[in-house]
Amino acid sequence: MFYPQNSGVTIFDVHTGRLARHIILPVSIPLDSGALVLDETGTKMFLITTTGIATAQLDAAPLSIGHINPAAGPSGTTITIRGSGFQNGATVMFGAAQAATTLIDASTLTAVAPTLAPGAVRISVKNPDGSQYAVDAAYTVQ
Repeated sequence: MFYPQNSGVTIFDVHTGRLARHIILPVSIPLDSGALVLDETGTKMFLITTTGIATAQLDAAPLSIGHINPAAGPSGTTITIRGSGFQNGATVMFGAAQAATTLIDASTLTAVAPTLAPGAVRISVKNPDGSQYAVDAAYTVQ
């Protein structure tokens, strides 16, 4: 979640509630405006400021998982993982089992659920740069 504040923008991880990043801007943002728009990659912000419109460019969107579809199915199901910060060469794990993974874009991965015992499993994404993100009980093997 991107949250504009007077001095910049704070980015929170909605799954954990933790601070992911804080970007300080050289201009003030009116607290009553609530005007923040992101581009399709989640790396460029457009903000209404006290002096007009400002843009801020992130080097990369923070790695996160926002949505997994479908959330349940048998082994062999192709799932779509939507989030941010995915890199070429990212790997997806269902519990301790690695899945066949395809990067669609920096916000989308697909993965094939490996053969696992029925039940809820943790899904984690690891980028080649070492960054990782996981969601507990994100997929239920049927």
